[in-house]
Amino acid sequence: MTPEKRRRLLRWQAFDRQNGLCTYCGDPMWKHNGKQFARQSGIPRRQVRFRKCTTEHLVAQRDGGQDTPENIAAACEECNWKRHAGRANCAPSPEEFRKEVQASRLTNSPNHPAIGSLNLANWLPAKSTHDCDCGRHTVPQSR
Repeated sequence: MTPEKRRRLLRWQAFDRQNGLCTYCGDPMWKHNGKQFARQSGIPRRQVRFRKCTTEHLVAQRDGGQDTPENIAAACEECNWKRHAGRANCAPSPEEFRKEVQASRLTNSPNHPAIGSLNLANWLPAKSTHDCDCGRHTVPQSR
């Protein structure tokens, strides 16, 4: 089995294990049919792509993370992108990022970060809980 097929299989297993919910934000995701998901969920079609199920390595491959059921989770495209955006060498741990997502929901819209404003600065907290001195975790607030 090719690595891509193995990751896909592990992603679908994680999707089923998580009942189709993102490991970070807990919102529903879709596997195969975004248009049908939009109709059923009532969200605008232009925002459906952010709810697509993606493969999330809990321990990054560059850090030795393997394609195993224990290391693969299903995350919506929005959360997967935001966990790694601008933090290639120092993304927060899955637990830290889950806390960031929950904190952002308390201070921002109760909707998924993809719904409404797509401005990254409106979604991420001002300072990440990730303990790193890379300097890339402070995001200017644009309110």
